[in-house]
Amino acid sequence: MLDGPILPPRLITPPSPADRQVTLAQLRDHVRQAAGDDDAALERALAAAHGYLDGWDGALGRCIQPQRWEQPFPRFSDEGLRLCLWPVTAIVSVTYRDAAGAQQTLAPEAWQLDAAGDRSILLPAEGSTFWSGSMRARRPAPSRRRSSS
Repeated sequence: MLDGPILPPRLITPPSPADRQVTLAQLRDHVRQAAGDDDAALERALAAAHGYLDGWDGALGRCIQPQRWEQPFPRFSDEGLRLCLWPVTAIVSVTYRDAAGAQQTLAPEAWQLDAAGDRSILLPAEGSTFWSGSMRARRPAPSRRRSSS
């Protein structure tokens, strides 16, 4: 069974207003409003709509514009770690605490991202022995991965 996250993801880099799916000009055209006629109110409406829909706690439960998140997990699993948010376009790093409690960074060749369909799973790379049962038995402090969604 895939290990799912215990704790919610943490937003590292918020989405930029420049990356919104709808621009101020498009909204202005849609509501048939001339430029400058209460642009501030339209900007607030755009920000509110994106805030309502986007991200971990948004109505869609997914990312609709680029942003960076961190997802903690209690342990590694040979079957993978299901990431809360999608779509995940890249994983920046995978860090964990070793048996001595020191933070370590897992080499990129030890893991891979499966981002097919409406899910994203961090998997051990083919032939990787890092995520063996002995690693899970040591129960490291929560591992973290960062993604750009």
